[in-house]
Amino acid sequence: MFFFSKPDIDQELLKSQSIVIKNDKKGESDIIRSRGNGGELRDYITYNYTDPETGENKKKLLYTSVDCFYNGMEINGRDSRFLGRRVNNRYEWMTFGEAEEAYKNLGSAMINMYGYKIKNGFDNTLGIYMVNCPEWNIADNACLFYNIISTPLYNSFDLKSLKFIIDNTNVSLVITHMEHINNLFEISAQTKTLKHIIVCNYGLTTIPVDKLEKAKECGLTLRTLDEVLEFGKQNPVEPSPIAPEDVFTICYTSGTTGTPKGVILKNGSICASVNGYYENAGYNVTKGHIHYSYLPLAHVLERVISHAFLSYGAIIGFFSGSARNIISDIGILKPNDMPSVPRVLCRIYDSIINSANNSGFIKRFIFNFAVERKRKLLRKGIVTRESIWDKIVFDKIQNVVGGEMRFIICGSAPIDFNIIEFMRIVLGCQVYEGYGQTETCTVSNIQIYGDYQYPYGSNIGPPVGSCEMKLIDVPEMDYFTNDEPNPRGEICTRGYNSFIGYHNNPEATAETLDEDGWIHSGDIGEFLPNGTVKIIDRRKNIFKLAQGEYIAPEKIEAVINNSRFISQSYIDGNPLSSKLVGIIVPDVENVVPEIKGENDNTEWTLEKVCKSESARLLILQDIENISRNFGLNGYEIPKEIALISEPFSIENELLTPTFKNKRIQIRRYYSDIINKLYEKVNN
Repeated sequence: MFFFSKPDIDQELLKSQSIVIKNDKKGESDIIRSRGNGGELRDYITYNYTDPETGENKKKLLYTSVDCFYNGMEINGRDSRFLGRRVNNRYEWMTFGEAEEAYKNLGSAMINMYGYKIKNGFDNTLGIYMVNCPEWNIADNACLFYNIISTPLYNSFDLKSLKFIIDNTNVSLVITHMEHINNLFEISAQTKTLKHIIVCNYGLTTIPVDKLEKAKECGLTLRTLDEVLEFGKQNPVEPSPIAPEDVFTICYTSGTTGTPKGVILKNGSICASVNGYYENAGYNVTKGHIHYSYLPLAHVLERVISHAFLSYGAIIGFFSGSARNIISDIGILKPNDMPSVPRVLCRIYDSIINSANNSGFIKRFIFNFAVERKRKLLRKGIVTRESIWDKIVFDKIQNVVGGEMRFIICGSAPIDFNIIEFMRIVLGCQVYEGYGQTETCTVSNIQIYGDYQYPYGSNIGPPVGSCEMKLIDVPEMDYFTNDEPNPRGEICTRGYNSFIGYHNNPEATAETLDEDGWIHSGDIGEFLPNGTVKIIDRRKNIFKLAQGEYIAPEKIEAVINNSRFISQSYIDGNPLSSKLVGIIVPDVENVVPEIKGENDNTEWTLEKVCKSESARLLILQDIENISRNFGLNGYEIPKEIALISEPFSIENELLTPTFKNKRIQIRRYYSDIINKLYEKVNN
C-alpha cells in the first residue's frame, strides 16, 4: 500500500488569497492584491539561497533580465549546458559561457558593423524574425547586454503587417532564417528603414549566390550569423549596464481589426512578472531544470517564462521547429516543465479519453476507477506520480510528456476546469492556470500552489505580487461591482508589470491605459470569496479561440453578409474551441431556386428552408467561398451553421435601434442551438 504525506500547503491562505484595499469610487469594486509579502507590490525577483561556504540562508534581488542570466549561470556554472538544439535524435547544447560570448560578439557587431548606438532609444531597433531556437535567445540577449530595443516579428505576420512594424519601429537589421528572407526581399522596396539581414540557419556557412544577388538588387546586405559573430569577436565593445526603467522590447499584438499595436515593456516589468510567477505558484525550479521552449518567443508569455526559470537555474531546450515533432522532442529532451495553451491540453485530453473508450470494457473500467482514486488524492492536496495507479495505469501516458514533468503552465485562453483537473491526475504534475495580457507583461494572475480549483470551480488565482486589481461596472452587459453574491465587472490592473504605452499610438494608449495607470483589459471578471478571480465574459467584441487567435466577429459577419443567400448572420466564438460557428437567417428568394427540383411543387417558406439540409450545405459552402475571396484566415471561417426562421429585430430585442447585432442577447437567446453546434463541430 502507498502512503502519502500531505504537502506543505497553507490551508488558511487557500481560503483567503487576496487582501482587500477599500475603494469608495462609485461603480468600482474594492482593490485586491496578493496576500504574499503582505500585499506590498514588488518590482524585483527575490532569489533565496544557501551560501555554500558559510551555510547561511541568503537573499539576492534581481532587477533586470541580465541579472536573470547571470544568476542562472552562477547556479549552474559557466561551463554547464544552457541552450539545447535537437539534432537528429539527440540534443546538442551550448554552455552558459558560450552563450555569453555570443551575446557580446553579436552586440559588438551591431555597434561596429551596423552602426547601432548603446541605449539608442527608439531610433534603431533590431527585428527578430524566426522560430524558437538558440539564435533567438542570442539575438534577444545581445540587445539586453547593449541596451538596444528588440522587436519580435511573428512568423505568421502577413507582408502588410511585417512592413508596418519594421517602419513603425525603425528596424534597420533583421535576424532571420533563410526561409523568411523572400518576405523581406518583397517588402524591402516599400520599407523606409530596412537595410540589413542576418541569416542564422543551423549549419549554414555560405549564402547561395542567387540570394546574395537578390539582396544586392534590393539594396540590402546579407550575411550569415557566424560571419557577424566573428566580426564582433575581432571588434569587441564592452556591454552596457541596464536599468529596470530601460525599454526591454516592443512586442506587437496580432492586429485583427487594423494595424498591429506595439506594446512597450520595461526591463523591470519582466522581473516584476517573474516575481509574480514564483510568489504565487512556488515553482519547483532548481539547478539543471529543463524548460521546453515551443510556444512562440515572439509572444511575451514564452519569452518571460524563459527569463523566469533561467533566474532560478533552468536550462532551455528548444523545439525542433515543427509542431508535428513536439511529442518526439519531449520524449528525447525529457523536460521538467512546458508552458501550454488550452488547445494543446485539449488534444492530449481527447487522445487519452478516446484511447480509454476504445480499449474494451475491463481496461476502460480500470482506467476510470484509477482516475477517481487519484481524484480523491488531488482533493486532499496530493499531486503524485508515485501511486499504484500511476504504476499500472498512467505510466505510459506520463512517459509521452517525458516522464519528468514537474509542472505545466496554461494560459492564452480559458480552459475547462475538468480538463485541468484531469491533467493533474493522469500526468501527476502541477498544472497552473494563469491570466494576463501583453500589456501586463504576460501575467496579472496565476493560481497559487495547492489551489486545485475546489470548491469554487475554475479560477485564475489572485493577482500576482507585482500588481493590483479592481473591477468596474459594465452596465451595457448587466455586470455591476455590487452584484450579489460576488462583484462582477471589467478587470483593470495596475502595477510594476504594466506596459508604458503603444508605440507611436497615443490614441490606442489612452483607450487602454487611463490617467491613474489602470489597464482596462476588456475582460469581464468575478471576484470569488476565496480572493481569486474568475473570467466570465468579454467586454469588447474581440475574443480568442482555443489556440490563441484573436477574432473580430463583426468583421467576419460583414464579409459573409455579401452572400446572396444570407439575410442576417451572427458569428460566435468559444475560447474552449478552435472553430467558429454561426447563426444564419437565410434569404429565401435566392436560396429556393438553388435547392428546388424540376418537379418540386413545395411551397418553400422560411421555416421550410431552415429545415432543409440542402439549404444549409449551400450556404455553408458559399460562406467558405466568399470568406476565401475576401482574404479571411482559415480560423476566421465558421465551420458549422444553423439556419433560423426568426430574423433579428428591434422588436425581439436582438438588434439595436441602429440595426446592429446585440451580441450578448443573441448568444443567450440561441444558446441551446449554439451549444449543439459546438458539440457537432468539435466531434
